[in-house]
Amino acid sequence: MAYAICTKCGDTKAKALDGCPACEFLPASSHDKAQAMVATTHNMSEAKLTMVAAALMRGERVELPFEQVLAYMDMFEGRGEQDAPVRLPSKGCAWLVFFWVLVGLAVVALFNS
Repeated sequence: MAYAICTKCGDTKAKALDGCPACEFLPASSHDKAQAMVATTHNMSEAKLTMVAAALMRGERVELPFEQVLAYMDMFEGRGEQDAPVRLPSKGCAWLVFFWVLVGLAVVALFNS
């Protein structure tokens, strides 16, 4: 069963963005929401999530995976993939294939004339 933990006290809750039943913390900022989304069984193994919850319950500071938190923050702040800069194709294998197709067509045209 999927579940989340409160990023303030470590108690379990049904959904990441729900308020905590124990400490009543409700993720409001994009950073809090992003951390809440990462602290779920969707993004972490149950074993890792249990370790994080235990550390939070002991009052320890816990660092969640930075890249995952940042990705969720981008999503909550509207800076997701749809706003990514347009990437031009690189000069790689596709250009080499294109070149040899043109050479082949030129050779065929020479032999057929």
